[in-house]
Amino acid sequence: MQVVGAAARSLKFIYQSKLAPRYDFLQGNNMEFIQSLLNSENENVTGLGASIITHSCWTSMEQKALSDAGIIKKLTCMLGGSVTQKDASLESLATILKGNPEVISKFTEPENGGALGTVTELTKDKNARTRLLACICLIVIKNSAPSCLQDLRIKTKLILILLELLDDDQVGDEAPFALSSLIAEKEDLQVLAFEANVIDKLVNHLRKAPVLSRRLEGILIALANMCSRLERCRDRLLSLEEVIEAKYEMENHWSTNMVTNTYGTSLWRTIRNLWPKLRGSCRIKIGNGVKVSFWEDSWLEQGPLKPLFPDVFILNQHQRATVAENSTELWNNSGEEILSKTVWNGKITSKEDSMSRGLTRSSTFFFETGCFDSGNSHEGVPPKPSSSGTRWRICGLGRRFKPYPPSLEGCDWSKGMGLEFDSTTHGGELDCAAADGTCTGSAMKFVTDALSQDSGEVRAAACVCLKNVSRSVKNLSAGLFMNESFVAPLVQLLFDDLTFVQVSALDAISNIVVDFLAHKTMFMKCGGVKQLVQLSKSMDATIRVKAVCALRNLTFLVSVKCKEEILSELTQLTLRSLICDPEACVQEQALALVCNLVDGPLDSIQHVFAEDALLLHAVGQQLQSASKAEVLIQGMYVFTNVASGNEVHKEAVMQELFPPLANECESIMSKFLHSDDSRLRTAAVWALVNLTFPSSSGAFGRVMKLRNAGIVSQLKNMVNDPCLDVKLRARTALGQSITSGDGST
Repeated sequence: MQVVGAAARSLKFIYQSKLAPRYDFLQGNNMEFIQSLLNSENENVTGLGASIITHSCWTSMEQKALSDAGIIKKLTCMLGGSVTQKDASLESLATILKGNPEVISKFTEPENGGALGTVTELTKDKNARTRLLACICLIVIKNSAPSCLQDLRIKTKLILILLELLDDDQVGDEAPFALSSLIAEKEDLQVLAFEANVIDKLVNHLRKAPVLSRRLEGILIALANMCSRLERCRDRLLSLEEVIEAKYEMENHWSTNMVTNTYGTSLWRTIRNLWPKLRGSCRIKIGNGVKVSFWEDSWLEQGPLKPLFPDVFILNQHQRATVAENSTELWNNSGEEILSKTVWNGKITSKEDSMSRGLTRSSTFFFETGCFDSGNSHEGVPPKPSSSGTRWRICGLGRRFKPYPPSLEGCDWSKGMGLEFDSTTHGGELDCAAADGTCTGSAMKFVTDALSQDSGEVRAAACVCLKNVSRSVKNLSAGLFMNESFVAPLVQLLFDDLTFVQVSALDAISNIVVDFLAHKTMFMKCGGVKQLVQLSKSMDATIRVKAVCALRNLTFLVSVKCKEEILSELTQLTLRSLICDPEACVQEQALALVCNLVDGPLDSIQHVFAEDALLLHAVGQQLQSASKAEVLIQGMYVFTNVASGNEVHKEAVMQELFPPLANECESIMSKFLHSDDSRLRTAAVWALVNLTFPSSSGAFGRVMKLRNAGIVSQLKNMVNDPCLDVKLRARTALGQSITSGDGST
């Protein structure tokens, strides 16, 4: 018997290795052999059976076969055995149940002897590894079949147990990965975790140096998942700077809560009690505006806005907004104006003054892992984005549009060009200098330090964390990430020997370069543009598309000079080759990059006319030959932006859409207007709106050409299109066609 036990123990160790051969449960009598192992009274033999299942059960067919053979019941019986048997059984159960709702449903049936309740009870086991494995088993059930585990108390309990296990020497390395698996992409669980102070506790654990690589990787991934959806989580991570803040918590951006303790030192209580007097005697320099209250802080010559406009303040839905969040005008979620005054450069001006400043640009961006888009609207016509998501458009000539339905990936201000988007510091100061945007928060310093760790997995995890933390319009618009502490190590990772690290760095860079500054001096100074261009020529399609995506975001709302520097490094020929890349996803990103290049003043449009209109012809060729809707949509938005220029630009677009030597077959514009994809129809109609703009001298000739091609007739049929965006733009284009033509339809 001892020989059998020793042999089983040796085989068990072999099957715990990833290099061990797979066991085929479906062949011959192999299933009966597994059953015999689990029926043994020797715990080494039963452990061997469980190890074989954990190592070799990969497919849903194998999971079902094991379940149908009664293996789950045998494993459940082992939960009452020794510590070794419990752990082996829990690992095997998690493997059989993972991603298979049908098997989970059978597992939770009463005939299995209350197996779910038994696993839940094991989360209280005195052995740390048993508690961890029981948690993992419940997480597998929650992720694969949410309806089978809806008890809020169990979810909260799982979070607290995993936090507790972080401090355990035996399983502390695995606990943060289990926590990440629990909260990833689940906003309700992220809220629970936030309320359980998970972010604070994870950061406090990082302060207990040294943290070994495996545990550091897990904590960074857990922080990344916490910050993937909730702005409050990002804000919390970015604000973990001082001991006093951690102890007393913040009442607002400038001071802690009142100190109510009746014991201990009275030093901070005395300092805090003087704050109201100090605040009343101070004026605030705005800096980047992130910490300055729009309504309550004294940042204008006239004093705080709240007492100046009490009625407006009462009606306002954004009473806690900062200056950074309301840097132009305040609008509610339905797109209606709620503040009749506009703040410009620290002075109050009338709405009429602000409109006379020429709000003619349509700016857009998209956020998923994230994506930003920017549009060009010389005639008040914003271009469109390539992806779904919550979109806010900031459009010219006083137009305001309602947001679109939200996207799971993030938020998308847009109807314009494309930026793939798969931000910390102080916002203002009481005395002398404005904030400089350097990274002073100790929590984020752990992240930036991890970017140069020896472990590639840790470097990649730090990039993922930074990517998710920077999924914040508020913090990006304040330029909080475009500083050397973030940019320099990220650019260095573009040279990394490990491809997965390069990919993670590119994702993070795609976010942080969208900082709404007209010139990306810091990124260029660190050599970021040059390396992105090099990676855009990579033979690896994933690297190539992500590099182009980063370049796309880099060109969002930048100055003409900055665009020229980027294009000089990229070159027209390289950009043309990317537009014609074999991979459709690269084509899409390259066309979105062109959209951003032609956004802005008329001079920007000239980029596509350089070198005998090399880029313009490349876009036209793609519209003629491409089949993927996303590529066609971005191509049409390039033409939409170009068509918002002068007569030469509009006529060039007409030549591409209606080639003079084309045969009598249906034009691409007609095909796009007939498309089943509402996004493509919308993009096509936007181009027509710009081409038929009534004040253009050549509008009459273009309308006649469109009428002869049957386009005007199609517009008549689209005024009741099921897509609201298409319907409204079709009516605009049709009305302009009547105005610009001879008055007939």
